[in-house]
Amino acid sequence: MNLARNNCFRSFVIVFRGEWYITANYDATKDALRQIVDMPNRKLDLAIRFCLQNHGRLSGRKRSQHFNFLSDDEVERIEQAVEATWGKGPSAPDTSD
Repeated sequence: MNLARNNCFRSFVIVFRGEWYITANYDATKDALRQIVDMPNRKLDLAIRFCLQNHGRLSGRKRSQHFNFLSDDEVERIEQAVEATWGKGPSAPDTSD
């Protein structure tokens, strides 16, 4: 019984650490993007998601569909901000103890 509770608690801690890591990175990325361009939260969320889905880059198709108002410099800076926070995509933190 104790072993089951310990394993359950350990699983919860690992999931919680992962969620905290993702939330902290996401908030930092949004803050960085706000420094680059004034966009509604929905657009900021899309920019982050699209960059993460495409290895840190905003694809030409997504840019033309959703971000045609951004300059080349703004897009490049957004991509750099996402990469600075996430690398080439999200990954779970190392939770080994």
